[in-house]
Amino acid sequence: PSSDGSEMTMIFSNCLPIDGMGEELSGRVVISIDPNDINNMTRKFIDFTVIYEGQTYTINMSVSCDAVSCSLTSEFVGPDGRKYRMDNATVEFDGSSYTITAKVYDPDHGYVMIEGQNILFGSCASGVPSAGTMTITGSEGSSGTVIFTNCSSISVTVGAETTDYRWDEIL
Repeated sequence: PSSDGSEMTMIFSNCLPIDGMGEELSGRVVISIDPNDINNMTRKFIDFTVIYEGQTYTINMSVSCDAVSCSLTSEFVGPDGRKYRMDNATVEFDGSSYTITAKVYDPDHGYVMIEGQNILFGSCASGVPSAGTMTITGSEGSSGTVIFTNCSSISVTVGAETTDYRWDEIL
């Protein structure tokens, strides 16, 4: 911990989570809390690696939260050795539903913009959203929409084609 208690660094070295799925964690996490407002917190993952099923993922990420929203910026190297990036991903809660935005970059294919509105959680036993809409738009104009219709199903539209899925078929 820092001298004023507002910052703490944790070092992980080949850690196996108790309730994990076989993943191994290594790296550094720095947690900073605003001493004047404990609702303001930042977590930085620095050269953090996750080894899962023989594949290694390296993550550098910063997550900042206040009482109602969180913002995330991340750069990570996938098992294919390619570097991916997520900029200014935000999750905001207005007291009843969530709004989500993110821009995710692929080194070969450009980016996708993800926007979610009126996302509701809490009423489904499985933890999936019960309502809301997610829109995904590609850097070259392609797009798709996911509508969370209820605790059992979602509706996915790509171009002019809409397909309904049951959560138990895709999870």
